[in-house]
Amino acid sequence: MTFKNVVKLGDFVTIKHGYAFPGKFITSQETKKILVTPGNFNIGGGFKSSKFKYYSGETYPEQYRFNGGELIVTMTDLSKETDTLGYAALVPNDNNIYLHNQRVGLVQILNNDLDKMYLYWKMRTREYQEFIANSASGTSVMHTSPKKICEYEFLLPTKLEQKAIASVLSSLDEKIDLLHCQNKTLESMAETLFRQWFDVDSNDEWQEKNVLDIFTLVGGGTPKTSVAEYWTDEIPWISGGDISAAHQGYLYSTEKSISLAGLQNSSAKLLPKNSTVISARGTVGKYALLARDMAFSQSNYGIVSKIGNYPFFIYLLVGFIVDDLLTAAYGSVFDTITTRTFESVNLKFPSLNSIEKFNEEISPIFSKKEMNTQQIKTLETLRDTLLPKLMSGEVRVQYAEEKLESVA
Repeated sequence: MTFKNVVKLGDFVTIKHGYAFPGKFITSQETKKILVTPGNFNIGGGFKSSKFKYYSGETYPEQYRFNGGELIVTMTDLSKETDTLGYAALVPNDNNIYLHNQRVGLVQILNNDLDKMYLYWKMRTREYQEFIANSASGTSVMHTSPKKICEYEFLLPTKLEQKAIASVLSSLDEKIDLLHCQNKTLESMAETLFRQWFDVDSNDEWQEKNVLDIFTLVGGGTPKTSVAEYWTDEIPWISGGDISAAHQGYLYSTEKSISLAGLQNSSAKLLPKNSTVISARGTVGKYALLARDMAFSQSNYGIVSKIGNYPFFIYLLVGFIVDDLLTAAYGSVFDTITTRTFESVNLKFPSLNSIEKFNEEISPIFSKKEMNTQQIKTLETLRDTLLPKLMSGEVRVQYAEEKLESVA
């Protein structure tokens, strides 16, 4: 790779602050107007669509409305690990209205020698993020600023090489996005089939039961964080954030893991593959299927069938009743769902024979979803492996393209 000189980011960009939208208009109720906040950044960079805050006001400053495709950076991080601080994302280009909230910076390119998409990937490297984390201020909440971000220095390749590197990495992301879209379509198909099979209003012969007659709730737990041997890479351990990220899909990996000793010396439980989990506190009502055996925290419930091994029926049943659960949720500060919440939901249920036939018919859809999820993880691993090597020149673009073709 041919590098130019070491350059300073501030010689190529300016970073614009967002707007402090009035708190009285910020809501969790879905509208077309979405506030882009630090919560919309994935660990490692990229846009997260699972933690939206909405704006209910009729008007807003037009200069703080995104057009779609803008490069943005997060300037506040609530985590102790500063694992999203300074990372970049691209504003989605869809039918929603995205608003530029405070503590999110809009990166504007001033010099044509720097390619926007190359910078996007550069701002997703560990080396860049470490620079931001080391210069951050704050204790419980970490902050950076446009000035600090603009102090970052890096080797700049030619414009042609910038575009080639960005093209390879973006191609991987496009494949990942396509598989996510396929999984959303498969989820919609499964939900439609569930409603067609089990139209509860049309069959008077079915028995009315409480949902807790069909499945039981299993509570989770957290090993002592002060005992290091309880926190290893042995058993994936689910937090509410993990479920939110995998909502209505397969949960393949978790941010944290525990050891067998951690499992045995806490109230954490181990759930088998294809079990359903649902978040019960904080961001309540998010649910997912396990792609492997996992343990989970007390902020979530495991859903265990009482009627037999019909995992996909149970999963879709949870999705069918989730709106009722959210309506019945309660809490003075944060919504919570408990056993009492589930006890409020009664439905008419078909025979076990019908459930068994449905679970068998729907199984190929979930097999395809699982295969897609595995492919997504493979592509993400390849992308994250190639990113620093392409940026440093250790790997050439041609080699990266060959690796991309091998997993296509």
